[in-house]
Amino acid sequence: MSLVLSMMNLMCLIMPKMSTRLGSLLNKNEVLDRYIDGEQEAAIQNEKLRQNSPTRSVVSNSRRPPRPHYTVPSLQKSMKENVETYPNVDAKDAYGSKNHASVPDDFGRFPHLEDYRSESIPFVEDIYEDFQDMQPSKVIHDAPQYFHDHDLDFVPEGQETDDKLLQRAKVIEERFITPSGDNHQLNMSRYKRLSSNEMFQLIQCLTEDRKQLADELSSQIKARLAERFNAKEKYKQSVKELEIRTRRLEKEKTEVQSTLEREIDRRSNDWSARLLRFQSEEERLRERVRELAEKNVSFQRELTSLEAYKVDASDKVASLEMQNIKLTDELEKVKNEHNNLHNSSIELHAQFSKAAEEKEHIRGFLKDKEGDNKALHQVVARLQTICNEQEKTIAGLRQGFSAELDKESVRSSSERKNRIQMELIRLSGVEQKLRGEVQSCRLEVESLRQENIALLNRLQSTENGSSFSSIRLGQELQAKVDNLQTQGLSLLDKSSQLCTKLLDLVKCRRHESEHDRDIDALDYTLEFQSIKGGIENLKRSLRATSTVLAEKQNLKEKSEEAAVGGSPLMEQMDEVNFEFKLKEEALLNRLLKEALLSKELDIEQLRSDVASLLRIQDVMRNEVQRVQDELSCITHKAKHLELQGSKKDESIDQIQQDFQESAKELSALRGQLKIVTDERDLSWQEAKQLRKTTSMMQNEVASLKKKIESLEEDILVKEGQISILQDNVYKPPLDFICSPRTMKQFGME
Repeated sequence: MSLVLSMMNLMCLIMPKMSTRLGSLLNKNEVLDRYIDGEQEAAIQNEKLRQNSPTRSVVSNSRRPPRPHYTVPSLQKSMKENVETYPNVDAKDAYGSKNHASVPDDFGRFPHLEDYRSESIPFVEDIYEDFQDMQPSKVIHDAPQYFHDHDLDFVPEGQETDDKLLQRAKVIEERFITPSGDNHQLNMSRYKRLSSNEMFQLIQCLTEDRKQLADELSSQIKARLAERFNAKEKYKQSVKELEIRTRRLEKEKTEVQSTLEREIDRRSNDWSARLLRFQSEEERLRERVRELAEKNVSFQRELTSLEAYKVDASDKVASLEMQNIKLTDELEKVKNEHNNLHNSSIELHAQFSKAAEEKEHIRGFLKDKEGDNKALHQVVARLQTICNEQEKTIAGLRQGFSAELDKESVRSSSERKNRIQMELIRLSGVEQKLRGEVQSCRLEVESLRQENIALLNRLQSTENGSSFSSIRLGQELQAKVDNLQTQGLSLLDKSSQLCTKLLDLVKCRRHESEHDRDIDALDYTLEFQSIKGGIENLKRSLRATSTVLAEKQNLKEKSEEAAVGGSPLMEQMDEVNFEFKLKEEALLNRLLKEALLSKELDIEQLRSDVASLLRIQDVMRNEVQRVQDELSCITHKAKHLELQGSKKDESIDQIQQDFQESAKELSALRGQLKIVTDERDLSWQEAKQLRKTTSMMQNEVASLKKKIESLEEDILVKEGQISILQDNVYKPPLDFICSPRTMKQFGME
């Protein structure tokens, strides 16, 4: 196309110059010489054009546009084999436009040569009459899309030929287009002097030149049309191959994408199923571990509660045993006191029976005293045996307590130890009390022995003295005073012990249980009531003793007054002595009655105490039996719990083993899960890579589509240019030189 345009521009450039030359020859006589020179130059130029035309075609065929980068190698190879490009001719078009711009100026300068110029331009029908069967419009409309102006470059040979043509055009322009005013006038004068033959020869030469140029132009057009037809066929083949390959690539891409998606879906479903299975297994194992932990906690709670129950039961058993021991000790003490009271009552009855006798029965009284002494010795021996037995029982209890403490040392607490120590202190106090009572009995025996000795001495010394009643009254009073002293001392001791116990109770009330505190308070209240009763009896005895002593003192004073008052009559003396004796006997009787009443009260108190102690003993026996039953039940339960604990330990060991196995399985499953996740990540990476490749392929396909669209646009642009050229070609020509009308007119003229 560019070559056709360049040839047309060249013809348009030459024809005005030839017309100016013809005008100058018509005007002047030197037209022949100038024509010969111009003909020679035109011949040289035609030869150069013939020489440059094959090189131009070769150069145009040798240059190719830049190759697009394809992802498919076969398509790139086919494009390498089929695509051909042609040189750009924008410079020629520019010079052609410049020459076209210069032509109207020349014709405007010579308006009388318009007819000659119309005759010198050849008809396009004459040029293209041999190429009507080739259908150039179709070929031009189907031109390939690879000949974009921006993608084409000039080869060095094409640039040299273009430069040469441009130089020759400049030379011709310098020679013919820009003549001086003198030459122009000379040429015009020469054209005027030419004859008709010379003008006809000149016209014939011009027609030959036109035919020669038309032949060259037709040959160039034929070559260009053949090249265009071949390029069109190659373009169609390349487009078909491109479509086939794009379809195959799209098909392969869709197949690969579908297979990859199916494989990814299958693997994702498989791994999701495995993950769900692993998660369900993990949840099941966690639930199992949680259940085992809850069972273990419940077992631990049961064990702790059982241990607490066991400790409480053992504490209760120990406290009951201590209470039982205490009650047995108190019972033994009460029995001893009862025996002592019984013996003392027997002795008092014996003394009371012996007191009725007079002086005749002193020997028998002494014998009775010796019998009483023997009985007292027996009582002391029995008390000693009882004390030894109690010491043995206390030693056995201590050993049992020590063994029990050794057994329960791990389980018992410091509070229990303190309580046992307090109980031991109390038992030691009881033991000391018993020892004091034994010592008091010994002292009473010694006092009785001393009284007997004193009575014997007084009887021997005062055979003619006071009566037996006075002696007996003095002895009873002395005994009563001593008894009251011992009772007062014992009451003081009991009150001090009670105060110390109360202080200990106040100190230990925060450490002991409420049940033990209630029992101790009950014991202390009973002991306080007994001490209070003893104090009342002591007060009453002291009042009676004081009254008796006051009356005795009065009797003594009266007897002394009677003895000092003179020598009364014997009858009066006898009456006074008799009254004195009666009073003494009355005092003695009252004193003995009070002693007997006090003894009876003591006996009744002791009986009530013994009955209460017996009841308490029965209650304690029942309680001990109940505690023993509970202890047996607790021991049985403890054994059962130990068996259950051993079973639970075994089950816990089994559970721990199961837990370890499950932990191992869980670790193995976690390792497998890690491997699976790694494989999943690799598959995702592969999928991402494949997606990237597919996206790249899609981008390449889109870029190819864009290139195809740009090529189609270029084709449309080229088709527009071709249609414009076709419109210019199929217009009626302005042939001023070779038209029949002008030739006839010229012949007629």
